[in-house]
Amino acid sequence: MLTLQTRTAELAGTSYEIGYQLGKMTGQIPPLKATHTRGMDGFDAEKVNEAVALFDRWCPGLTEELRGFANALEVDPERIFFYGMTCLLPRCSQIAVLPSVSTDGKPLLARNYEFDNKAEDFCLVRTSVNGKYTHMGTSVLHFGRDDGFNEHGLAVTMGRLADKKLKRSDGDSPCNTYALWYVSCTILSGAFPALASRSLPATAKRTSSLVRTVMESSNSPLTCGVT
Repeated sequence: MLTLQTRTAELAGTSYEIGYQLGKMTGQIPPLKATHTRGMDGFDAEKVNEAVALFDRWCPGLTEELRGFANALEVDPERIFFYGMTCLLPRCSQIAVLPSVSTDGKPLLARNYEFDNKAEDFCLVRTSVNGKYTHMGTSVLHFGRDDGFNEHGLAVTMGRLADKKLKRSDGDSPCNTYALWYVSCTILSGAFPALASRSLPATAKRTSSLVRTVMESSNSPLTCGVT
């Protein structure tokens, strides 16, 4: 039988302060620090800058979290493993059961698991960023979320991104970095709907529209899949 160690964490403050807290926590566990600061082959400063541009546009606050994390660990930002891992495309699938068909009259949300347990955090995190919704969920490399729900009852789970990769803000060159791990946080914190505009890619428009529609039309706990 496989035995795994799980953890819980509670984070509060500005995005930078939350990243700094994570860095201090990580620094106390040498193997965990080594994992998060080993970088990724081929993911140099130029690609980090490209990732930062993407994060700043689609995931407000993530760059500040990563900066706080790097400062707490006293390493260069490009050494943070999260940057390179955002290239990874998840393959999970989801199912949502509406209250009208569930046995107890409540919505149900589930996701299958198709990843290596050695690469998982197995950490349940409660996050309260100043000025944003408080949310709770399972973390991905500290900063992202597999699944979670916020103080208003909106539940989000992550699946495969079906559309093409996001592009840089100039619209010319394809960006090889995904921000998907953190999009769940952005939605749960209430920041994502504000990004809905004509410049959003098709996936983002559909997800944002779904979030707004569900939030405006239901008084029961809410569900939303990030696909």
